[in-house]
Amino acid sequence: MRKTASWMRRRVLVLAVAAVGVVAIAGTALAGHVTSGVKSYTGCLVPGDGVIVKVKEGNAPRSACTGGQVEAHFSGGDITKISVGNGLSLPNGGDNGEVRIVLDASHSLPQNCAAGRVVKWNGSAWVCGVDNDTTYSAGTGLDLSAGNAFSIEPGYRIPGKQCSTAGQFARGFDSAGDIQCAAPLSSGVEVWQKTAGTGNAIDLPDGEGVDLVAMPLPAGTFLITAVATVRDESGVGDDEVSVRCRLRNGAFAALPVNNSYVDIGEGQVLPGATTLIHGLLSLASSDTVRFTCFGTGDNNKAEQVTLTAVKVGTVHTP
Repeated sequence: MRKTASWMRRRVLVLAVAAVGVVAIAGTALAGHVTSGVKSYTGCLVPGDGVIVKVKEGNAPRSACTGGQVEAHFSGGDITKISVGNGLSLPNGGDNGEVRIVLDASHSLPQNCAAGRVVKWNGSAWVCGVDNDTTYSAGTGLDLSAGNAFSIEPGYRIPGKQCSTAGQFARGFDSAGDIQCAAPLSSGVEVWQKTAGTGNAIDLPDGEGVDLVAMPLPAGTFLITAVATVRDESGVGDDEVSVRCRLRNGAFAALPVNNSYVDIGEGQVLPGATTLIHGLLSLASSDTVRFTCFGTGDNNKAEQVTLTAVKVGTVHTP
C-alpha cells in the first residue's frame, strides 16, 4: 500500500512538471503581440484534454502526432509575412515584428522643386525641371502681352462696322473702309427636267414640226440639254432619216441655242440616231422653252425625249 501511494505521488509530480513545461513553452510563444523576433511553434493537440504536447519551434512537432492527436501551429504574431508590389518597399523587412511600408525612392516625386519648376522624368528618376509649355510667341498680326494675353494688331483689324442684317456676310469694303454685306450664295443646285416619248413614239411631220417637250422656266441663265432618239418606222428599215430640232420660246420664236440636224441617206439600215442640243440660254423674264423637231422624210419618229435646264451664274448685289 505504501509503495502504491509513493508511485502515485511520483506520477503526479511528473505530470505537474510536464504541464509546467508545456505552459512555459506556450507562455513563451503566446506572451502578447511582440514587435520583433516573433517565433512560430508546432505541437500535437490531445483531443478531449485540450493539452498541446510535443511542442517544438518550427513547422513540425518534436515527434509525430499519434493516438488521434492533431498537429497544431501557433505563434505570438498576427501576421507572418508581408510582401509589397512595384513602387513600394519594406525598410525593416516584412517577416515579423513591426512592419513599415514606404514609397520606393524611384517612384517618389521630388518635394523640393523651386517656384515655377515642374517634375520631369530624366530617363531614370524624377527630377525638377523647367516648364517648357508656358512660353508662347505671337505670329503675324498678333500681339502678346506680358501676361500671355493675345490681341490683334491694329493693322489687321476689320473696321468697326458689322453686317446688321441677320444671315448676311461681309463681301468687301467700299472706298471709306466700310464693310459691304450680302446674303450667302444658295447651297443647292436648281434643276428642271421634263421627259416625253417613253414607250410611245412621237410622229415628226414636215413643215412647222411638233413640240416634243415644253417646260416653263424663271428668269436667269441656264445650261440647256435637249436630247431625243429619232428613227424611221416605215417597217423596211432602209428609208431616209432626216430630222431637224431647235429650241423656241413661248411665242414660238427661235432661241439662240445651236440647232441639231440628223440626216441619214436612203439605203442604210438604221436602228436609231440621237439628236442633241446643248448650250447656255439667258432669259430676261420667265418664259416657256420648247424642244421642237420636224422630219423631212416619211415615217420619221422621236422617242426617249429629255429636256434638262440647270440654273447657273447666280449673282448677289449689296
